[in-house]
Amino acid sequence: MTNQRSRAGSERIGRRTRDATTACRGKARCRNQHGHPDGFPGECFHRQGNSSFCRQHHSFSGVRLALSARRESHAEDDFAWVFALDLLKKQYNIFNVSVARSNPSQMTKILKRIASKGPDWAFTPHDFADFGDPRSIGMALTRLVRDGKIRRIGRGLYDKPHAHPVLGQVGAGTDAIVDAIARKKSLRVLPSSAVAANQLGLTTQVPAKLVYHTDGAPSEIHLGKLQIVFRRNTGRMLGLAGRPSGLVAQALREFGKDGVTETHLSRLRDRLSDTQKRQLLKDIDRVPAWMRPHFKEIAAPVVPT
Repeated sequence: MTNQRSRAGSERIGRRTRDATTACRGKARCRNQHGHPDGFPGECFHRQGNSSFCRQHHSFSGVRLALSARRESHAEDDFAWVFALDLLKKQYNIFNVSVARSNPSQMTKILKRIASKGPDWAFTPHDFADFGDPRSIGMALTRLVRDGKIRRIGRGLYDKPHAHPVLGQVGAGTDAIVDAIARKKSLRVLPSSAVAANQLGLTTQVPAKLVYHTDGAPSEIHLGKLQIVFRRNTGRMLGLAGRPSGLVAQALREFGKDGVTETHLSRLRDRLSDTQKRQLLKDIDRVPAWMRPHFKEIAAPVVPT
């Protein structure tokens, strides 16, 4: 009786395998490409109505097929179970998995670099690419987040909160976050006129949407209630990206040709260092004609080098 039930189970397995192979529409040659373990012929396990179930691409379909046949046959031998286990071992390498582990020395290097950049610094895994492969860097950052040493502020974005005498625990500012994204994607970034005016202290109104011009693809980033928008712009203004002259030019553009006052110029004069003022004079030919007198007035006390 046991032998009869075993033969019946084997016949069911073979019949279901042939039916499954027949259902491979347009993929009859699949069995010549995908080998199976000993004990099963080299058929493909595409199921009728769902051609995605190939043993090479989705081996669990083959596992389900074998286990289903096992349940129906009630065979005493362990053929179906051995076949299912072999599929998992070969396709997913279950018993020989190489897991990336965080290296303690690597984590120490990451923390040292974060400390050297100062408290108001946002970073991405790209900033530690020289410490190892991306996978191990990601594991190390995840471990540091779990230990509470750094904070994840967005997908692939991190900072290290620090104590503020008035506000308590604070993290990196918007400028640091934008700089981190620009480093990661190798972008040139220039704030919009409203953002530049606020950064230079010419206005106290914080824009609800922080817009930045860039030479990369347009995108939006949501960090809680903060929305950062990158707009593609390949005009001349991006030639001053990353320079104080570009920031000043954008701030003056917020008020327009007839809206710039002596108060605005005085604040800029007090805010900029001598080095930044010299940069204004060097870039004076790269701004609109109506801005050039303002640039000269802002940098008036400084002798160009």
